[in-house]
Amino acid sequence: LDVSDRPYFGELRARPAGAARLYGPYASRFDGQSTLVLARALRGPGGRFAGLVIALVPLQHFAQLLAAADLGEGGAAAL
Repeated sequence: LDVSDRPYFGELRARPAGAARLYGPYASRFDGQSTLVLARALRGPGGRFAGLVIALVPLQHFAQLLAAADLGEGGAAAL
C-alpha cells in the first residue's frame, strides 16, 4: 500500500533518525478500520532514507483490551 501521502511519511523522510512513534488515527487503506500507525524510518547506506517500517494497530484492539479491564470506580487506563 502506498502511504507516501500520509503526514508521517514526509516527517520520517525529512528526519529519518529516531525511535518508532505512534501516528493517527487514520482510516486503514487495507480494510478501512480506524487505526494507529507505529512507524520508523528505514535507513540505507550512509543513513539515507530508504523507506518506512510500519505496524498498523486497529483502535478496535484497544477497545477490546479496555473492555476486559476491571478498573473499578474512578479507575483510568492510559496508553
